Amino acid sequence: MRSALKQHQYLERAHGLRVEGEEENDSFVGIDNNEITVEEYVNWIGIGRFQFTLLAIFGLLVAGDGMEMVVISLLYPALRAQWGLSSTQEGMLASAVFAGLVLGNVLGGHLGDHIGRRFTLLAAGVLFLIASAASSMAPDFVSLCCFRAIVGLAVGAKGPAAMAVLVEVSPAAWRGRLGLMEVGMAFALGEVFVCVACIVLPEDMTLLPWWRAVMLSCAVPAAVALPLAWRLAPESPHYLALHGRTEEVASLLTSIA
Repeated sequence: MRSALKQHQYLERAHGLRVEGEEENDSFVGIDNNEITVEEYVNWIGIGRFQFTLLAIFGLLVAGDGMEMVVISLLYPALRAQWGLSSTQEGMLASAVFAGLVLGNVLGGHLGDHIGRRFTLLAAGVLFLIASAASSMAPDFVSLCCFRAIVGLAVGAKGPAAMAVLVEVSPAAWRGRLGLMEVGMAFALGEVFVCVACIVLPEDMTLLPWWRAVMLSCAVPAAVALPLAWRLAPESPHYLALHGRTEEVASLLTSIA
């Protein structure tokens, strides 16, 4: 058990946090002689409910990503029957989401470094939700390709942002395991979920055609996770420290403790 005195000492020193590995005149945000790094403080805090709550929220977001990455391959017969798609068009439809994914990875990293991981995560999550829902309502092949590319863009932007926030508030000993659970297990569960949705949803639906209902189901995890992320997901402590927002770093780390 951490002693009350030890905790008090760390909380006092939290106001002198710096980012490990950076030059002194760029990264020190305190002026006392008891400065500690964000890394040291996060490792001292250890693992707990805060990190597992974020894992659950981000896991839902990543599960939606897993669903979107495989859903088109499950819907080819229905799309072929409705729109008469050729094999070339099917290939274009599959490629659209991955083209967006590449661009999203590039833009997401840039935005995360300049305007923050939290904002990037939430903005990309909203874009994902809109594009995913719009995909299920697409009137033709061209619009569906465009919406799928936007879905890929959102997936590429929010995935790295979610991972960055999670690992930066987690102790070093747990980062590999948490990252594997978020990217590996949650993504795979999303793929399983969309396959189950294809089986469970009746093909003779009256409200929506079957393939549109399946595609719309891909937005469900994000619709659940986004309000939770808005309320509970913090900004990256390293991002805050590098931008001189010392009080916010101290407040975040003390709330985690």
